[in-house]
Amino acid sequence: MATLQVLKDEVIRLLNEATNTSIGEVGDGTGTVVVDTDTTLETYLNEAVKETCRTCIYVPAKGSVTQTSGVINLSDVVCDGNFVPTQASTVNDATLIWFPMTVLADTTALVHCSEPTLRAYSPAYESDVTGTPKYWFRQGDYTIQVYPKPSASTVFTIYGAGTVGGLSADSMTIIPDDLQLKMWASYAA
Repeated sequence: MATLQVLKDEVIRLLNEATNTSIGEVGDGTGTVVVDTDTTLETYLNEAVKETCRTCIYVPAKGSVTQTSGVINLSDVVCDGNFVPTQASTVNDATLIWFPMTVLADTTALVHCSEPTLRAYSPAYESDVTGTPKYWFRQGDYTIQVYPKPSASTVFTIYGAGTVGGLSADSMTIIPDDLQLKMWASYAA
Protein backbone atom coordinates (compact mmCIF):
# COMPACT_ATOMS: atom_id res chain seq x y z
CA MET A 1 0.00 0.00 0.00
CA ALA A 2 1.57 3.27 -1.12
CA THR A 3 0.94 5.72 1.67
CA LEU A 4 2.06 9.33 1.60
CA GLN A 5 5.10 8.51 3.73
CA VAL A 6 6.10 5.62 1.44
CA LEU A 7 5.90 7.95 -1.56
CA LYS A 8 7.97 10.62 0.21
CA ASP A 9 10.61 8.02 1.11
CA GLU A 10 10.73 6.88 -2.52
CA VAL A 11 11.27 10.46 -3.73
CA ILE A 12 14.15 10.88 -1.27
CA ARG A 13 15.64 7.58 -2.48
CA LEU A 14 15.34 8.64 -6.15
CA LEU A 15 17.07 11.93 -5.35
CA ASN A 16 19.90 9.93 -3.74
CA GLU A 17 19.53 11.83 -0.48
CA ALA A 18 20.40 10.25 2.84
CA THR A 19 17.84 12.41 4.65
CA ASN A 20 15.24 14.91 3.64
CA THR A 21 17.06 17.96 5.05
CA SER A 22 18.05 19.66 1.80
CA ILE A 23 15.18 18.82 -0.52
CA GLY A 24 12.76 21.54 0.46
CA GLU A 25 15.17 24.46 0.61
CA VAL A 26 13.30 27.47 -0.66
CA GLY A 27 14.18 31.14 -0.36
CA ASP A 28 11.67 33.28 1.52
CA GLY A 29 12.57 36.50 -0.36
CA THR A 30 14.74 37.94 2.41
CA GLY A 31 17.90 36.00 1.68
CA THR A 32 17.05 33.34 4.24
CA VAL A 33 16.55 29.71 3.27
CA VAL A 34 13.44 28.05 4.67
CA VAL A 35 13.47 24.26 4.88
CA ASP A 36 10.04 22.67 4.71
CA THR A 37 10.69 19.33 3.08
CA ASP A 38 7.49 17.50 3.96
CA THR A 39 5.30 20.25 2.54
CA THR A 40 7.49 20.57 -0.56
CA LEU A 41 7.41 16.84 -1.26
CA GLU A 42 3.67 16.64 -0.67
CA THR A 43 3.12 19.56 -3.07
CA TYR A 44 5.19 17.90 -5.80
CA LEU A 45 3.48 14.54 -5.25
CA ASN A 46 0.02 16.15 -5.45
CA GLU A 47 1.08 17.90 -8.64
CA ALA A 48 2.16 14.50 -10.00
CA VAL A 49 -1.24 13.01 -9.13
CA LYS A 50 -3.14 15.75 -10.99
CA GLU A 51 -0.83 15.61 -13.99
CA THR A 52 -1.08 11.83 -14.40
CA CYS A 53 -4.89 12.04 -14.15
CA ARG A 54 -4.90 14.63 -16.93
CA THR A 55 -2.45 12.82 -19.22
CA CYS A 56 -2.42 9.06 -18.83
CA ILE A 57 -4.84 7.69 -16.21
CA TYR A 58 -8.54 7.94 -16.96
CA VAL A 59 -10.49 8.49 -13.76
CA PRO A 60 -14.21 8.32 -14.55
CA ALA A 61 -16.25 10.97 -12.77
CA LYS A 62 -19.87 11.93 -12.35
CA GLY A 63 -21.05 15.09 -10.66
CA SER A 64 -24.06 17.33 -10.39
CA VAL A 65 -24.93 20.94 -9.73
CA THR A 66 -28.29 22.70 -9.43
CA GLN A 67 -28.53 26.20 -10.83
CA THR A 68 -30.41 28.64 -13.06
CA SER A 69 -27.33 30.12 -14.74
CA GLY A 70 -26.28 29.03 -18.21
CA VAL A 71 -22.61 29.00 -17.21
CA ILE A 72 -21.41 26.03 -15.16
CA ASN A 73 -18.08 26.30 -13.37
CA LEU A 74 -16.72 22.75 -13.08
CA SER A 75 -15.27 23.51 -9.64
CA ASP A 76 -18.87 23.95 -8.40
CA VAL A 77 -19.83 20.44 -9.51
CA VAL A 78 -20.10 18.02 -6.59
CA CYS A 79 -18.61 14.65 -7.56
CA ASP A 80 -20.46 11.45 -6.71
CA GLY A 81 -18.11 9.23 -4.70
CA ASN A 82 -20.43 6.25 -5.22
CA PHE A 83 -20.15 6.39 -9.03
CA VAL A 84 -18.32 3.25 -10.13
CA PRO A 85 -18.76 2.65 -13.86
CA THR A 86 -17.16 -0.80 -14.04
CA GLN A 87 -16.89 -3.91 -11.94
CA ALA A 88 -13.09 -3.63 -12.03
CA SER A 89 -13.13 -1.14 -9.18
CA THR A 90 -15.29 -0.68 -6.12
CA VAL A 91 -14.26 2.89 -5.35
CA ASN A 92 -13.96 6.21 -7.09
CA ASP A 93 -11.59 8.86 -5.72
CA ALA A 94 -12.53 11.55 -8.27
CA THR A 95 -12.91 14.96 -6.64
CA LEU A 96 -13.01 17.26 -9.68
CA ILE A 97 -14.25 16.85 -13.25
CA TRP A 98 -11.67 18.43 -15.51
CA PHE A 99 -12.87 17.14 -18.91
CA PRO A 100 -16.66 16.93 -19.37
CA MET A 101 -17.93 14.41 -21.91
CA THR A 102 -21.69 14.24 -21.35
CA VAL A 103 -24.07 16.77 -19.83
CA LEU A 104 -27.65 16.10 -18.75
CA ALA A 105 -30.25 18.72 -17.84
CA ASP A 106 -32.45 16.93 -15.33
CA THR A 107 -32.71 13.60 -17.21
CA THR A 108 -32.31 14.87 -20.78
CA ALA A 109 -28.94 14.53 -22.52
CA LEU A 110 -27.75 17.78 -24.07
CA VAL A 111 -26.13 17.88 -27.52
CA HIS A 112 -22.45 18.85 -27.51
CA CYS A 113 -21.58 21.63 -29.93
CA SER A 114 -18.91 24.26 -30.37
CA GLU A 115 -19.35 27.95 -29.63
CA PRO A 116 -18.85 28.91 -33.32
CA THR A 117 -21.54 26.42 -34.35
CA LEU A 118 -23.95 27.85 -31.79
CA ARG A 119 -23.11 31.40 -32.87
CA ALA A 120 -23.81 30.44 -36.52
CA TYR A 121 -27.22 29.14 -35.40
CA SER A 122 -27.98 32.16 -33.20
CA PRO A 123 -25.56 35.11 -33.53
CA ALA A 124 -26.82 36.69 -30.30
CA TYR A 125 -27.14 33.49 -28.30
CA GLU A 126 -25.89 35.20 -25.12
CA SER A 127 -28.98 37.42 -25.03
CA ASP A 128 -31.55 34.90 -26.27
CA VAL A 129 -34.57 34.08 -24.16
CA THR A 130 -34.40 31.39 -21.50
CA GLY A 131 -35.89 27.97 -21.95
CA THR A 132 -35.10 24.29 -21.67
CA PRO A 133 -31.39 23.69 -22.31
CA LYS A 134 -30.64 21.65 -25.44
CA TYR A 135 -26.94 22.27 -26.18
CA TRP A 136 -23.68 22.54 -24.26
CA PHE A 137 -20.16 23.60 -25.15
CA ARG A 138 -16.88 24.00 -23.35
CA GLN A 139 -15.97 27.59 -22.56
CA GLY A 140 -12.43 27.93 -21.26
CA ASP A 141 -10.59 25.37 -19.19
CA TYR A 142 -13.01 24.66 -16.35
CA THR A 143 -16.30 26.11 -17.55
CA ILE A 144 -19.12 24.84 -19.73
CA GLN A 145 -22.11 26.76 -21.02
CA VAL A 146 -25.60 25.52 -21.85
CA TYR A 147 -28.04 26.94 -24.41
CA PRO A 148 -30.61 28.22 -23.97
CA LYS A 149 -30.16 29.35 -20.39
CA PRO A 150 -32.49 27.44 -18.08
CA SER A 151 -35.71 29.25 -17.21
CA ALA A 152 -35.97 27.43 -13.86
CA SER A 153 -33.64 25.78 -11.41
CA THR A 154 -32.17 22.76 -13.20
CA VAL A 155 -30.09 19.82 -12.03
CA PHE A 156 -27.15 19.36 -14.37
CA THR A 157 -25.39 15.99 -14.26
CA ILE A 158 -21.95 15.86 -15.83
CA TYR A 159 -19.97 12.76 -16.77
CA GLY A 160 -16.34 12.95 -17.76
CA ALA A 161 -12.71 12.53 -16.77
CA GLY A 162 -11.77 13.54 -13.27
CA THR A 163 -8.77 14.10 -11.10
CA VAL A 164 -8.30 12.53 -7.70
CA GLY A 165 -7.93 14.57 -4.55
CA GLY A 166 -4.72 15.31 -2.76
CA LEU A 167 -2.65 12.59 -1.19
CA SER A 168 -3.20 11.90 2.47
CA ALA A 169 -1.88 9.36 4.94
CA ASP A 170 -4.13 6.78 3.27
CA SER A 171 -3.46 5.09 -0.03
CA MET A 172 -5.12 6.11 -3.27
CA THR A 173 -7.47 3.27 -4.01
CA ILE A 174 -8.31 3.75 -7.68
CA ILE A 175 -4.71 3.64 -8.96
CA PRO A 176 -2.49 0.57 -8.46
CA ASP A 177 0.35 0.91 -5.95
CA ASP A 178 3.11 0.06 -8.42
CA LEU A 179 2.03 2.94 -10.67
CA GLN A 180 1.92 5.27 -7.68
CA LEU A 181 5.48 4.39 -6.66
CA LYS A 182 6.92 4.53 -10.17
CA MET A 183 5.13 7.50 -11.71
CA TRP A 184 4.42 9.89 -8.86
CA ALA A 185 7.71 9.50 -7.05
CA SER A 186 9.64 9.89 -10.33
CA TYR A 187 7.62 12.96 -11.27
CA ALA A 188 8.17 14.57 -7.86
CA ALA A 189 11.90 13.82 -7.90
